[in-house]
Amino acid sequence: MKLFGNGSERADDPDTKDEGTLAEQGYKQELRRDWSLIHNFGVSFSIISVITGITTLFEYGLTTGGPGVMSIGWIVVSFFTMFVGLAMAEITSAHPTSGGPYFWAAMLSPNNELAAFFSWTTGWVNFVGQFAVTTGITFGCANLIATLATVKSTFVPTPGKILGIHAALLISQGLVNTFGVHILRYLNNSSITFHSLGVFAFATAIVAKAPTHQSAKFVFATF
Repeated sequence: MKLFGNGSERADDPDTKDEGTLAEQGYKQELRRDWSLIHNFGVSFSIISVITGITTLFEYGLTTGGPGVMSIGWIVVSFFTMFVGLAMAEITSAHPTSGGPYFWAAMLSPNNELAAFFSWTTGWVNFVGQFAVTTGITFGCANLIATLATVKSTFVPTPGKILGIHAALLISQGLVNTFGVHILRYLNNSSITFHSLGVFAFATAIVAKAPTHQSAKFVFATF
């Protein structure tokens, strides 16, 4: 139980409960828990990045699946993805460690002999997935920056220039995560505001300025 400066004890403090849960599992808390709910939400919200999806994948969805796949597919996928999030939230509440999925894989292994294998496999799959996602999103951002640079200028976005922008973005991300991790919470908060206002602006402009509006049949039944 954690003692505070005034000599009182706070058994109901969330940090104290998490420390106790870790102690029960044989671990001592080493990292600070100083991110609030909104900070953690900002991480996920930024990764989802609705604006990035609109600018980089909207045309791909329309040409390969059509409006029906994009509208109904979004609803169906969102519904089942919610169960994944709920399951992960339940595991996190039971095993509040910084290791995340690879630690959970070991703890949920059916026997100790397979724990290391499941943990190793989960860790590498998660790492490769994060690597691919970061690279893909950053490449989309590089293309967006290159396109914006052509507005009222003579800039020509050649593959080499786009690759250079991509590399610069990846390096800057690495530097921030390595040496400036303490400012990520503020960047995430800014991202929440930017994405919320951006999505609202997109939706408002489309509804207000679109020359034509399609029927519900086109949106939900055209494949």
